[in-house]
Amino acid sequence: MDVVVESLHTCSHCQARYAWRKSTSDALKMTFCTSLCERSALGFTIETLLAGIRVLKPEWRMLLQA
Repeated sequence: MDVVVESLHTCSHCQARYAWRKSTSDALKMTFCTSLCERSALGFTIETLLAGIRVLKPEWRMLLQA
């Protein structure tokens, strides 16, 4: 039986040791133990920041410039 030892990371905000695969932070799992620490350290979460970005197809830009 193989035992997988998962390396623990240290949260950049609260300095707690955590298993990065179980982190609730989506984009920065390797940096923050939870999305709360991510928000506290950055003032926002990456998911919130990216939610406001809309990607437009180049051919649609002319239609929306009016």
